[in-house]
Amino acid sequence: MLGLLAVLLTGLLARERTKLQNEQGRRQQLEEQLFEEKREAYSSVNEILSKLFALQKGFREPRSTRQLEKQMVEMLKALVESRQKMWTFGSPKVIRAYSALQQASFRSQGNATMILTADLILAMREDMGLSNDGITALDILRVFLTDADETYDEAKAAAEEFKQKLRSRTNIPLPLSDEPDQPQR
Repeated sequence: MLGLLAVLLTGLLARERTKLQNEQGRRQQLEEQLFEEKREAYSSVNEILSKLFALQKGFREPRSTRQLEKQMVEMLKALVESRQKMWTFGSPKVIRAYSALQQASFRSQGNATMILTADLILAMREDMGLSNDGITALDILRVFLTDADETYDEAKAAAEEFKQKLRSRTNIPLPLSDEPDQPQR
């Protein structure tokens, strides 16, 4: 009787162990799929942000402002279109950083968007499991902008003020625009 009980228990334990291993395998597969979705989404956003920074630099150089504005609007539209993957696969920190950047863009917050962009990049890095130890928004901006050190303090103050207004839900009006190709909500 004791032998039969031992055989039954061994069989039950083996079955439970197999179920647990299968569940762990499925969970690992889902985590790998989620990681890949995040990687694709974040890579797409990073590509768009890089182009936006390049265009912003173009605004400081003597070129056709109208053409640069049109390119900027196209990039902003692409960034807005990428938001589906951001809110689907991004961590809460990434979603908050992205929404702050988007709100600042909608409201033409100028220098604040530079810091908010750097905040988004740092949040995406963290969500992908990378360390941000010793990396600041200024370090990120230095990658994109030649005058990052000169504009950082003003941009940081503007971004902090904007984030505070968002946190307190203060009404921040949208700018009025006569141009039909401006991104809308």
